[in-house]
Amino acid sequence: MPPRFTLALAVALAPFTALPAAEDHTLRYTAPASAWTESLPVGNGRLGAMVFGDTHHERLALNDATLWSGGPVEWNNPAARAVLPQVRAALAAGHYGEAVALCKKMQGPYNQSYLALGDLRLTFPGDTIPAAYERRLDLDRAVTSVTYREGDATFTREVFSSFPDQVIVLRLTCDHPGRITFTAALDSQLRFTTAPDTDHALILRGKAPSHVEPSYVRAKTEPVRYDSGPAAEGMTFATRLEAVASGGTIVTSPDGTSLSVTAADSVTLLVAATTSFNGPDRSPARDGLDP
Repeated sequence: MPPRFTLALAVALAPFTALPAAEDHTLRYTAPASAWTESLPVGNGRLGAMVFGDTHHERLALNDATLWSGGPVEWNNPAARAVLPQVRAALAAGHYGEAVALCKKMQGPYNQSYLALGDLRLTFPGDTIPAAYERRLDLDRAVTSVTYREGDATFTREVFSSFPDQVIVLRLTCDHPGRITFTAALDSQLRFTTAPDTDHALILRGKAPSHVEPSYVRAKTEPVRYDSGPAAEGMTFATRLEAVASGGTIVTSPDGTSLSVTAADSVTLLVAATTSFNGPDRSPARDGLDP
């Protein structure tokens, strides 16, 4: 009897036993991310963030799956049919460079560009070097966390993206009460404004470009274009940040650029975001949803 079949038969006939303990599916790092590619991801299928984990200048790079430049256009290229026989003839003759050049005439216009939503930035006081730093991504729980010690206090941050509630949650705790103090702000590489929404919340409203050339197209003098006027294209979006604290105080700046938490025991930050995307065949500017 083949060995593999013997093993399979033994497993099938064996009595049911408890499964071994699950493996630890956790990524661990001993320093903050210095680049986007080193940060740790969370996401719910639509709303995501890359968490950098710096102890004094935390950054969550935010994204929404529906945020793109431009709007619906005609993608068909009627001239492609006439070029196809020329491509076939060039290939049959072994003129592969010519065939490649001809194939480019069959292509339609470039598609539009996926865009980053913005950043949530937290600034903490002090400049001491923390001890016992660890940055983790728990793949089973879909939670990224940071722990470190400053003096006699241990600080913990946990981040996840909730699918049922459609928010990113950032929880800050400390094993000593009244030790959590920071300033939070929202910004974006796209055009945006911020304003206070409540005493404990900020809202960022933004506008995406009407057109963005692909990053590999270098000849254009205006690769990113914002249009104006009633027929202008360009998706709109909104991001809202709310702070819920246990102990301490929360103050939103009058101009809506930041909110400050002082001497809290624990803080939960909630980030919600959405865009005016209303389907692939509708203009997000003229027939879009209200973010």
